[in-house]
Amino acid sequence: KGCVDLSCFTAHEQIKTTKAATAETRKTQNTLAEINDAFDLFLSTNSISSFCLSPEELDHIRHKCISLTHQRAAKLDELNNIANKQKDTSVLREQLKCALKEKATKLSTMQKMISDVNESRQEMENLLEFKIFCAIREKSLEKEKGKTETNEEVNKEKSENRELY
Repeated sequence: KGCVDLSCFTAHEQIKTTKAATAETRKTQNTLAEINDAFDLFLSTNSISSFCLSPEELDHIRHKCISLTHQRAAKLDELNNIANKQKDTSVLREQLKCALKEKATKLSTMQKMISDVNESRQEMENLLEFKIFCAIREKSLEKEKGKTETNEEVNKEKSENRELY
């Protein structure tokens, strides 16, 4: 523990550079097995005495790494949940946009149909009014014609009667 040896400093620097290189080259989540394997590999290639750390301190470091990995995994799960919620929200937004677009299209179609029906109804009303007008006019003409014929007959009879006298 009281080691002032430069190999201790070198070992700590080696750990730091190894961690930095690993973090940059591999972006995947470290599992507990990877941490244990890394510790075992590191300890097998370097003697414990070269770290100037006791086995208890190394074990504490191992547990700290495992704890940090659990925390990172929990945060990663939380981020994944947030990302999934955002995806779900995005999907719902798209579905809502499509539904609104479809509703607007249906509304436009319905308004066009209503307009067409109103136009057809107006045309039918106009046609009916015209037919009623024609029927009334025809009846009126028939009455006039009947009156005219009756007047002509009356006039003819009057003129025949005058000739007789």
